[in-house]
Amino acid sequence: RLSNWEERELADLPARIEAAEARLAELNGRIADPALYRGPAARRAEVEDAQRQAAADLSALYARWEALEERA
Repeated sequence: RLSNWEERELADLPARIEAAEARLAELNGRIADPALYRGPAARRAEVEDAQRQAAADLSALYARWEALEERA
C-alpha cells in the first residue's frame, strides 16, 4: 500500500517523465548540431554534462515509477 504522498508522486511521475524526456531530446538535438563542435570546447562540455545528467535524471524517474508501481 502506498502512502498518500506516494500516490500523489506516482500520479505526477508521467508528467515529470515527459518533461525529462523533452529535456533530454532537446540536449540530444544540441549535441547532434555541428555548430556546437565549431564553438568553444567548454560550451560543448557543458552541453554534454547536461545531457548525461538529464539521462541519469530520467533513469531515476523511471526507476522510481517502477518501484512505486510494484508497491501499488
